[in-house]
Amino acid sequence: MISNSTCAPIINFHLAQNAQSYAPSIHMRKEIAQTVRDIYQALDQPEAEKWIREAVEKYEETAPKFCKWLEANATEAMTFYKRPREYWKKVRTVNIVERLYQKSSKIGIIRSNNLNNGFIS
Repeated sequence: MISNSTCAPIINFHLAQNAQSYAPSIHMRKEIAQTVRDIYQALDQPEAEKWIREAVEKYEETAPKFCKWLEANATEAMTFYKRPREYWKKVRTVNIVERLYQKSSKIGIIRSNNLNNGFIS
Protein backbone atom coordinates (compact mmCIF):
# COMPACT_ATOMS: atom_id res chain seq x y z
CA MET A 1 0.00 0.00 0.00
CA ILE A 2 0.97 3.63 -0.41
CA SER A 3 2.43 4.90 2.83
CA ASN A 4 2.06 8.68 2.49
CA SER A 5 -0.33 9.64 -0.28
CA THR A 6 0.23 13.09 -1.69
CA CYS A 7 -3.37 14.13 -2.11
CA ALA A 8 -6.21 13.81 0.34
CA PRO A 9 -9.40 13.71 -1.71
CA ILE A 10 -12.60 14.68 0.00
CA ILE A 11 -14.22 11.29 -0.64
CA ASN A 12 -11.26 9.72 1.14
CA PHE A 13 -11.56 12.22 3.95
CA HIS A 14 -15.21 11.40 4.58
CA LEU A 15 -14.66 7.66 4.33
CA ALA A 16 -11.61 7.86 6.58
CA GLN A 17 -13.61 9.88 9.11
CA ASN A 18 -16.41 7.31 9.05
CA ALA A 19 -13.96 4.41 9.30
CA GLN A 20 -12.44 5.85 12.47
CA SER A 21 -15.71 5.39 14.30
CA TYR A 22 -15.28 1.62 13.80
CA ALA A 23 -11.82 1.56 15.38
CA PRO A 24 -11.83 -0.48 18.59
CA SER A 25 -9.51 2.01 20.31
CA ILE A 26 -8.45 5.61 19.95
CA HIS A 27 -4.86 4.71 19.12
CA MET A 28 -6.02 2.72 16.04
CA ARG A 29 -8.08 5.54 14.50
CA LYS A 30 -5.22 7.16 12.63
CA GLU A 31 -3.97 3.84 11.25
CA ILE A 32 -7.45 2.82 10.07
CA ALA A 33 -8.05 6.21 8.45
CA GLN A 34 -4.74 5.95 6.58
CA THR A 35 -5.64 2.45 5.40
CA VAL A 36 -8.87 3.75 3.87
CA ARG A 37 -7.09 6.70 2.21
CA ASP A 38 -4.50 4.31 0.77
CA ILE A 39 -7.17 2.06 -0.74
CA TYR A 40 -8.58 4.94 -2.79
CA GLN A 41 -5.15 5.87 -4.12
CA ALA A 42 -4.88 2.52 -5.94
CA LEU A 43 -4.15 2.63 -9.65
CA ASP A 44 -7.30 0.72 -10.58
CA GLN A 45 -10.32 -1.01 -9.07
CA PRO A 46 -8.82 -4.53 -8.94
CA GLU A 47 -5.84 -3.16 -7.02
CA ALA A 48 -8.16 -1.28 -4.63
CA GLU A 49 -10.20 -4.45 -4.09
CA LYS A 50 -6.97 -6.35 -3.36
CA TRP A 51 -6.03 -3.73 -0.75
CA ILE A 52 -9.50 -4.05 0.80
CA ARG A 53 -9.00 -7.81 1.15
CA GLU A 54 -5.56 -7.23 2.66
CA ALA A 55 -6.98 -4.69 5.12
CA VAL A 56 -9.75 -7.09 6.14
CA GLU A 57 -7.18 -9.84 6.73
CA LYS A 58 -4.96 -7.47 8.71
CA TYR A 59 -7.72 -6.14 10.97
CA GLU A 60 -10.11 -9.10 11.24
CA GLU A 61 -8.88 -9.98 14.73
CA THR A 62 -8.19 -6.50 16.10
CA ALA A 63 -10.99 -4.46 14.46
CA PRO A 64 -13.82 -6.75 13.29
CA LYS A 65 -16.43 -3.93 13.18
CA PHE A 66 -14.17 -1.93 10.89
CA CYS A 67 -13.75 -4.96 8.61
CA LYS A 68 -17.49 -5.45 8.39
CA TRP A 69 -18.00 -1.74 7.62
CA LEU A 70 -15.20 -1.74 5.02
CA GLU A 71 -16.59 -4.76 3.19
CA ALA A 72 -20.08 -3.22 3.17
CA ASN A 73 -19.10 0.30 2.07
CA ALA A 74 -15.80 0.30 0.20
CA THR A 75 -17.01 -0.92 -3.17
CA GLU A 76 -19.76 1.70 -3.34
CA ALA A 77 -17.16 4.48 -3.26
CA MET A 78 -15.19 2.98 -6.18
CA THR A 79 -17.51 4.08 -8.96
CA PHE A 80 -14.97 6.69 -10.12
CA TYR A 81 -12.82 3.82 -11.47
CA LYS A 82 -15.47 3.27 -14.17
CA ARG A 83 -14.76 6.74 -15.60
CA PRO A 84 -11.75 7.73 -17.72
CA ARG A 85 -8.62 8.28 -15.64
CA GLU A 86 -8.49 12.03 -16.33
CA TYR A 87 -11.73 12.45 -14.32
CA TRP A 88 -10.68 10.39 -11.29
CA LYS A 89 -9.16 13.20 -9.25
CA LYS A 90 -12.13 15.48 -9.79
CA VAL A 91 -14.66 12.74 -9.00
CA ARG A 92 -12.74 11.64 -5.91
CA THR A 93 -12.26 15.20 -4.67
CA VAL A 94 -15.71 16.68 -5.26
CA ASN A 95 -18.42 16.37 -2.69
CA ILE A 96 -21.47 17.19 -4.80
CA VAL A 97 -23.63 18.37 -1.90
CA GLU A 98 -20.91 20.70 -0.61
CA ARG A 99 -20.27 22.06 -4.08
CA LEU A 100 -23.99 22.63 -4.70
CA TYR A 101 -24.28 24.47 -1.40
CA GLN A 102 -21.28 26.68 -2.24
CA LYS A 103 -22.62 27.58 -5.67
CA SER A 104 -26.16 28.22 -4.46
CA SER A 105 -24.86 30.35 -1.58
CA LYS A 106 -22.95 32.51 -4.03
CA ILE A 107 -26.09 33.33 -5.99
CA GLY A 108 -28.25 33.80 -2.89
CA ILE A 109 -30.48 30.73 -3.05
CA ILE A 110 -29.44 29.25 0.27
CA ARG A 111 -28.92 31.73 3.09
CA SER A 112 -30.25 31.00 6.54
CA ASN A 113 -30.11 34.69 7.47
CA ASN A 114 -32.30 35.68 4.48
CA LEU A 115 -35.39 33.71 5.45
CA ASN A 116 -37.47 36.88 5.79
CA ASN A 117 -36.41 38.04 2.34
CA GLY A 118 -38.00 35.08 0.61
CA PHE A 119 -34.89 32.98 0.20
CA ILE A 120 -34.88 29.28 0.86
CA SER A 121 -32.92 28.28 3.93
